[in-house]
Amino acid sequence: MKKFILILLVFKITINLTGQVIADHKVVDQYDKIPQNWIDSVKTMLVNVAGMSHAMGYYNGAELLEKLDPRFQVLIFTTEPIPGPSDQHLRLGRPYMAGSENFYESPAAIETWKEVHLNYGGRMNPYDVQALGWSYQTTWENPPSGLEDPVFGVRWAGSSNGGLDGNKPWGLDREDSILTGNRVCMDTYLDAMEQYIDYSNESGLPTVMLFSSGAVDGNGGTETGFQRELKNQHIREYVQGKDYIYFFDYADILVHSNEGELHTENWNDDGDLRPHQQIHPENLLDYDDSFKKIRPKRDIHEDHIGDVGALRIGKAFWWMLARIAGWDGTAATDQVANEMSSPRMKFVYKPDYHEIVIMENCSRGEIKIYNVLGELVKRENLKEAVNSFNISLLPLGAYLIVLSNDQVYQVEKILKINN
Repeated sequence: MKKFILILLVFKITINLTGQVIADHKVVDQYDKIPQNWIDSVKTMLVNVAGMSHAMGYYNGAELLEKLDPRFQVLIFTTEPIPGPSDQHLRLGRPYMAGSENFYESPAAIETWKEVHLNYGGRMNPYDVQALGWSYQTTWENPPSGLEDPVFGVRWAGSSNGGLDGNKPWGLDREDSILTGNRVCMDTYLDAMEQYIDYSNESGLPTVMLFSSGAVDGNGGTETGFQRELKNQHIREYVQGKDYIYFFDYADILVHSNEGELHTENWNDDGDLRPHQQIHPENLLDYDDSFKKIRPKRDIHEDHIGDVGALRIGKAFWWMLARIAGWDGTAATDQVANEMSSPRMKFVYKPDYHEIVIMENCSRGEIKIYNVLGELVKRENLKEAVNSFNISLLPLGAYLIVLSNDQVYQVEKILKINN
């Protein structure tokens, strides 16, 4: 497992070896099992959830979780400049407004996102995670129209303001362009995500692209709501076939209550009742200051869901970020037991002195230091007593420190932010 963590954090290009990680309604209650060391790892992250109003659900959820449990510190930003490196709080937000037209709807938008937005923080402050926070793109502006899909018995809806064919309804795959007259489809989003993964790997960026599903509020019991469910399901079927994907199932989290109840509504298709998933009414409620459920109040930052739903998003999002950081999902109690039974070297990083100090359990060991490109920049043997290493000549940035001997395989992460 420790070797796996090294591969994940350093050799981003081998992310296909990490396995598939999915955050859905089943992980919401597991946020409090995250060990403190992985909470601390997430608190070094810079994360961009691009999008419009619904993206605020991620931000509002993270702030509610911090209020509920102060271990989960977060700094929200929605304007420039991007917050600099820190180990005190998760940096979550967006420095610019972005919708689907900026993210995936045209080749030009995809190339701009690669060249500008993936690199927006700079090499000394790279994004750890990026995702699209879907809004109403699957349902709004264009009601169901065009030819009926012969497989699903539904007409497609949605908007594509930035598409090559203009703002029209859109379906699941390229074949649906015959029905909609629109080359934009759900596969356009999936293909853009794959391009961003490839670009990050080829460019040496540490950025993990997080797949997500769409909004599930509004349009309940209609053809529009039914075809929206088909689009969310198309994303789920795609990620199920991939081993390297991180997928945040926003929709699944919100259609379930805190008690695990799934909420559905029926579209009456000429007498044929066709169910589809819809946001659970409980997730439209708000909390008072004591986290007691109350009727919805007006949001300062509208996310179209209630505090109850947003907190569920915040809990699951922290779980996902801890998994991206390298946590294997093991409960905190098990993690502590494992750490207590396994020897570790005492590791101290003194940033003001540009010094790494290692002592205890370091007999016949060695230290390896890797940069974010996975390049070995320093390697030395350890002494039996105190070991001190000066890193003043290393460039600013993030590094992984690997300590090992016959009994220890230990990985540490440091941020060098001053010379």
